[in-house]
Amino acid sequence: KSAGDYHYIVYDAGNYDDGGASAMAAIKKIIPNDETIDLLVLSHTDSDHTAATPAIVNSYFIDRVLRTGAKRFGRFPKTLQNARKAIARAVDEDGTLDLNLKEVEFLPGATYRFGDARVTMVCGFGEVPEDFGAVGNGEKNNCTSIVIRIVFHGKSILLCGDAVGRHKTDPDPDALIATERFMVENKDVIVIDSDIMVAPHHGANNGSSTAFINAVSPKFVIFPAGSKHKHPTSSAAQRYLDNGVIVANMFRTDRGDRIRVGEWNHLSTVAGGDVKGDDDVDIVLHANGSAPLMEYHQP
Repeated sequence: KSAGDYHYIVYDAGNYDDGGASAMAAIKKIIPNDETIDLLVLSHTDSDHTAATPAIVNSYFIDRVLRTGAKRFGRFPKTLQNARKAIARAVDEDGTLDLNLKEVEFLPGATYRFGDARVTMVCGFGEVPEDFGAVGNGEKNNCTSIVIRIVFHGKSILLCGDAVGRHKTDPDPDALIATERFMVENKDVIVIDSDIMVAPHHGANNGSSTAFINAVSPKFVIFPAGSKHKHPTSSAAQRYLDNGVIVANMFRTDRGDRIRVGEWNHLSTVAGGDVKGDDDVDIVLHANGSAPLMEYHQP
């Protein structure tokens, strides 16, 4: 908020299980109908990051969209087709600016100012860089993820999409590849040090490399995990603990989820299991620059 005006940014638009309905419900709690979304960021092409795009376009005027436009490896989901059609409609009917990294030069480090907040694209790629070493369709689709850093009165949040920093089964604790290697190598030019980090790839083991955690040096970490896929992994969570993040400052959006082999067991296995939508995390950055407020959302 600045001078009485609100600025709205939406980063990603999941999920595929309910066609984006839960994402839209959360968005509508924050953004009134018929408002303008200054920036809609779709980090990459996976369905759990794009499903709500048509509903967002139908409900709001979108000033600009930032997306990778990267080639999809493997199955081409219907949700992505629908998202692309919705964006094209917004461009034609509303004049939305489509910052498709496959077609538009929008380089890492580019920054927007919205009131007192600055939003920087730390990285993002319209195609898989040849030196990333990504293998398999999953890594190739994820490693182009757009990562943004939001700064407000000296406090910062890093939103990592499904950024890749390790191979999923890499035994080397010091492994560093792809998206996270790019960010670490460029950290002196494009700052990634942040108070709060939304962990790469939901806390999967192919992200959150030791070098990346050290470079970001977060005080708080959020794992945007669901009841599937064994996220966050115990290995990724342990790397945060080993590098100075205290367990009280580690949040997960699947509290009560039943634990599967390899999954971090903190705040899990509550009677009745995880209930969808009950573990959203509120982040409040204060205009006076005081410490961020982090808490589970109370419905």
